[in-house]
Amino acid sequence: MIQYIKNTTDLLPLFSYQISQYMIKSLLFRKQGKVDKTENSAMITWGPSLLLGGVFSDEIGMILKEQLQNQKNTRFIYAPDGEWKSYVENITFGKLENKQIHLYKHNNLVESNCLTENLFIFEITKDWLQSDQSNLIKNEIYSYLSVDDFLQNGYGLTLVIDGKVCGYCLSEYSIDNECAINIWVDEHYRRLGYAKMMTQIFLHHGKSKGRQIYWGCTSDNIPSNKLAQATGFTLSSRLKYYEWQPI
Repeated sequence: MIQYIKNTTDLLPLFSYQISQYMIKSLLFRKQGKVDKTENSAMITWGPSLLLGGVFSDEIGMILKEQLQNQKNTRFIYAPDGEWKSYVENITFGKLENKQIHLYKHNNLVESNCLTENLFIFEITKDWLQSDQSNLIKNEIYSYLSVDDFLQNGYGLTLVIDGKVCGYCLSEYSIDNECAINIWVDEHYRRLGYAKMMTQIFLHHGKSKGRQIYWGCTSDNIPSNKLAQATGFTLSSRLKYYEWQPI
């Protein structure tokens, strides 16, 4: 797996408050997020997320406000305590709500009660990604630069029923032998044990690959929190963030 290498212009220390360090490392290493920076502050724009780091900067603050003023969709703002926190909370346009992320870490000493074979769950391989069923999965490996990047540094499973992809369990932000879980099951096949089964198989493969695996979800996502706890994950930290919506 690729390893994060620091350099003289490294921005990682500016985001030390972020509990998902694997995500920051991956974004910086793969140069996926748009980065605005000054000498001691920066903002990473990644999809709907805006991640502020370093000391407060009027220049970055104005870029943040311009981003929000031009938005018609929900944005998620991450900021360290102190001046950045006060600045974000005093934004006067739009609706700002306090939210919280739960980050779980899997204890690799806990054996996963894994069924290594299932008629509906398939490992995602190069051949499978060349099939007609793979479009949904290709759209979900957005934290990788390419299919080849995913095949080399990531791994995953897919749930296929009656020829249709009905779920997946994918590694995301893979770097430094760490990754997070991205899991989804079609609503018609939930509460049947597929999510738990995929997670257990995913963890089994992850252990054989020497991966440290994380699970992040919002505090109010009760099913996700319960599944993490039921499959051997332990809550390691919490992070407050802001959900901003235009009015």
